[in-house]
Amino acid sequence: MKRILILLLIVFSLRADSILNIRHVTLNDIVYQPYSEEGYLQGWNFFFRNSEYNIIATFLVSNLGPNDLNNGVSIAIESKKTGSIFITKEFGKKELSVDNGINLKMYNNTLKYENGIYEVSQYYDDLKLFLKFESDSLGATLSGGKHFVRGQEKFVRADIPFSFVKTTGYIDYKGEILELEGVGGLEHLITNYEVYKYSSKWEILRASNKEGMKLYTGGFHGIKKSSEDFFRTLVIQNPKGEILLSGMITKSEVITSELDKFSGYTLPVKEKIYIGDNGCFVQSERLYSVGKINILSNISVVLRFFIKLFFANPYQVNFLTRLTVNCPESFKLTPTDFTGIHSYYLINPK
Repeated sequence: MKRILILLLIVFSLRADSILNIRHVTLNDIVYQPYSEEGYLQGWNFFFRNSEYNIIATFLVSNLGPNDLNNGVSIAIESKKTGSIFITKEFGKKELSVDNGINLKMYNNTLKYENGIYEVSQYYDDLKLFLKFESDSLGATLSGGKHFVRGQEKFVRADIPFSFVKTTGYIDYKGEILELEGVGGLEHLITNYEVYKYSSKWEILRASNKEGMKLYTGGFHGIKKSSEDFFRTLVIQNPKGEILLSGMITKSEVITSELDKFSGYTLPVKEKIYIGDNGCFVQSERLYSVGKINILSNISVVLRFFIKLFFANPYQVNFLTRLTVNCPESFKLTPTDFTGIHSYYLINPK
């Protein structure tokens, strides 16, 4: 059923079985690229952060279900001023229009791009969001471009076009205008493979340090019981956007974990991840929650029934996380500390 789209509005990750070719993301990488397969999914996930707000605003197009080019928007806000907010809206093929590949309109919701500036406008019953991102085009392809999954003709690609750039805008919440100024970024996913068929949970982490370097890591955990059933990658860039370190995560060690009472999933608190085989590792420690969503909380009983056919327990949880990079051979500035937001997209327990 097309309304499975509601959960996938917030799911971003990757799967690749070949050697990574990490590079900068171009505009051509992230333009609208429709496919006819049932598993087609393309999304643009914008995030905004400052000391008062954590916001995720998503545009998504999908062929999941009986119809094609189902599309929709979602917003998640965590703030003391508004409380926790999670809203989704869905539209049909006739309400989707695209201009110059990247300018999207879904009913009255728009994504516009011109001369390095991205503008996002989303409308909900009691809330309007406007954000303006001054992109630097210094992001990276987490998946290294299009990769084919497990020897099939099924592919997936994941990109971070930009992050931690100057972002301004406002929220109109029940008639009150709340000005926004902080940093933001964009994540992009396109695939023709139904993600729920091989994954139990997804994650993405975007972090920076005081020197202006950026660290990204993303991936998924499979549906097998084995702790080795995962695929994750990592990228570190300097302030100029040059890639200092990139590769697949070869091993993960959970140092401590705990049951997240909100979602019912057991998640790492401290974790060590290894890149390559030369002893390079990154240790992460989550500090505190910056937002949690029960995906089934604001939908109808009928829709909840159909979503649960595919996703047993769908949640999104976000944590502020500290990371320490220790890679003396391949990354000279050691140890190096980063902080950022680690998002888990929890689909089905193993």
